[in-house]
Amino acid sequence: METLTQRLSPGGLLVPPEVLEGFGFRPGDEIAIELQMDRVVIRPAETSREEIESRALNYLLDHVGDAATVQVEQQGDRWIAQVILPHRQKVLGQLVFSRYGVLMPQESSPARHMIEVACAA
Repeated sequence: METLTQRLSPGGLLVPPEVLEGFGFRPGDEIAIELQMDRVVIRPAETSREEIESRALNYLLDHVGDAATVQVEQQGDRWIAQVILPHRQKVLGQLVFSRYGVLMPQESSPARHMIEVACAA
């Protein structure tokens, strides 16, 4: 683990952008700052159902097409977005997101697979 040392300025603490990017944070992301007994923890803010739905639909538009929709539910510490072809009432696959809204590709159906299922429907 690398340790960064800084002096606090009157404006507070500045976390270098390369450090934030190294942990997957992007400009505009919401973060949560947890104040614990002996540390400060910076982590992504937990994501709402609406935000997961929006991210899933944007992913589908970019990788699968615009004919599919999603049904989102939280299961434990994951969000599961069932990808559905509504006019055929056919499940094409699923997208899995962490509770912080990060897509988990290893647990999600590949885009190519969802396209193949849609074409076969």
